[in-house]
Amino acid sequence: MLCETVHTIPDNRRNKKRTILVMGITAVTMIAEVTMGIMSGSMALLSDGIHTGTHTLAFLFTLLAYSFAERHGKNHRFTFGTGKVGVLAGYTSAIALIITALLMVKESIHRLISPQEILFRDALIVAVIGLTINVISACILSDTHDHHHGHDHSHDHHHDHNLRAAYLHVITDALTSLLAIFALTAGMLGGFVWLDPAVGIVGAGVILHWAVGLLTSTGKILLDYTEDEASLQRTRDIFSQQGVAEIRDFHVWRVSPHQRFLMATVKGTHITKEQLLNELRHSDDYAHITIDIVQ
Repeated sequence: MLCETVHTIPDNRRNKKRTILVMGITAVTMIAEVTMGIMSGSMALLSDGIHTGTHTLAFLFTLLAYSFAERHGKNHRFTFGTGKVGVLAGYTSAIALIITALLMVKESIHRLISPQEILFRDALIVAVIGLTINVISACILSDTHDHHHGHDHSHDHHHDHNLRAAYLHVITDALTSLLAIFALTAGMLGGFVWLDPAVGIVGAGVILHWAVGLLTSTGKILLDYTEDEASLQRTRDIFSQQGVAEIRDFHVWRVSPHQRFLMATVKGTHITKEQLLNELRHSDDYAHITIDIVQ
């Protein structure tokens, strides 16, 4: 039997500090936007705040994954590691976010039918502050994002995808903030009050889209579902190239969003074990490979 664990987890200490910093900033922004959204009666600002909250949760899950891995990374009771802890938290939060988005749509439609007074100036000030904070957060994360893009994609699994995802979250936050600022400015200067609940519906749609995607992706990982047929075919091709005559058993599953395990039983008489393992190790994001070779 051929077995090897491939350590592809990057040094998370610096990334953890960045995540804590950005999470703290976005959490404060979320509280301010949600509070002022309720007080001012602005659905656009409220949806922007809740959207920021979804990404605060994403940062929190990243932080929990870092912390849990540091604390329990060597605990052998977690047979396949601790990668699914953050996945489980993400799946649970996705359900709550879907419910929240649907309630936001309901309230926005109600305000389209029965308009309410909106404190445009107060809401606009908070929205502009929120956009500024998003820009600052993007700057904190941007150098790592740019550094990653400077490398070849074949080595992409060595990078911290969580930090890259955090950068994209901040960018989308900035876009929703711009949308809220537009709606509030149009309402204050042009009297287009209907734009505020309309943008609230758009914001709820963004949250719903993000939450459904999160629910789907985390659910597949929790169910050990594998859909990357191209990657599986690359692995089968490597087996064939290395002298494998028959694949009798073949299992690939994710133990975290960016790490997979490979277990297989193969038959062959001229298999170079070290070469086979080396090819598999560099072909994909396999964190652990177990190959049983039978004659």
